[in-house]
Amino acid sequence: MSKALFIHIPKSAGTSISSSGICFPVSKIYMTDKFISLEDMSSYKPFMIMHKHIPYNYLDVSKIHQFDRSFAIVRNPWSRLVSLYHYADLISPQVIGTRWFQPNISFDEFLNRMNTFRMYSTYYWNHPYDQWGSQLDWVTKENKVRVDILRYENLQEDVNAYFDRNVDIAQRNIGSYKSNYTDYYTKEQREKVAEWFSMDIEKWGFTFESGATKNYWMKNAH
Repeated sequence: MSKALFIHIPKSAGTSISSSGICFPVSKIYMTDKFISLEDMSSYKPFMIMHKHIPYNYLDVSKIHQFDRSFAIVRNPWSRLVSLYHYADLISPQVIGTRWFQPNISFDEFLNRMNTFRMYSTYYWNHPYDQWGSQLDWVTKENKVRVDILRYENLQEDVNAYFDRNVDIAQRNIGSYKSNYTDYYTKEQREKVAEWFSMDIEKWGFTFESGATKNYWMKNAH
């Protein structure tokens, strides 16, 4: 059986995939000494998030040679932001009384303050950039995507095809909301998110209503 390394992009079913037992979740042991040193030296510890959300670019090729392939899952950016917004509701009770707790805010304020959240840990938990960055940042090295890309919106189908068997994927770390993510956005907000994540949208062909439409892994093409 081949050994696959999983690159965990935040809010793209990563915890569910990592818990399924079908792959080896990326971890600090595969990082280059350069980035491990940066983490150890930092008093703010901004790289602590990297213990599971480690970009491919941070990995030491000599440490991951044992894996036959690497893969990641990408998600519609508009959907991903709504999920991130509600995920905070899920974990908020767990951080009451800590420095990570913040009062509930509206989705409009959530979007309006996004640039601040990218740089500072001011929204529920101490994850600045990793939750907000372009998904391309997790899978690119030397300006090329280095991993196989599966689609969040076709998760079960894509994972089954990728591993050539039926895989039991338990849903974990999911926010709870009844409305479709498309109902959250005004026209102005849609355009704002499109501008923020223009690189992801261009690379994978996302539309407001769809998952990736290009540059993803397909069984018949391999």
